[in-house]
Amino acid sequence: MLLVLSMPAMADDFYDGLRAYDSGDYKTALRIFKPLADELGHAEAEYRLGWMYRYGWGGLSEDKQETVKWYRMAAEQENTDAYFFLGNKQDNADAYFFLGNMYDLGEGVEQDSQKADKWWRMAAE
Repeated sequence: MLLVLSMPAMADDFYDGLRAYDSGDYKTALRIFKPLADELGHAEAEYRLGWMYRYGWGGLSEDKQETVKWYRMAAEQENTDAYFFLGNKQDNADAYFFLGNMYDLGEGVEQDSQKADKWWRMAAE
């Protein structure tokens, strides 16, 4: 019962965070998205946190490992935007190419030329 009652409040919080995010107020967005992602596993908040870590928004340091962590968490909940950046479970050449680049450069993952080649080949198919 409590979960049902809290869902509208969660949606309101998310949209407040989204408005802040879209207007460039990343500190406010971070303050709203972080508990939604950490405590409630809100997939879209997780995805937005991935972006914020990727670019160092909201006072965060750029952190490729945190970026990948949040994208993975969102993708596990079928967030298709997160899939795009991970190339996970989607036949998406752009996503595979991006993932190949991440492995090639060691961004958010351990550098691995063989894995980079694998993802690039998949992108080319």
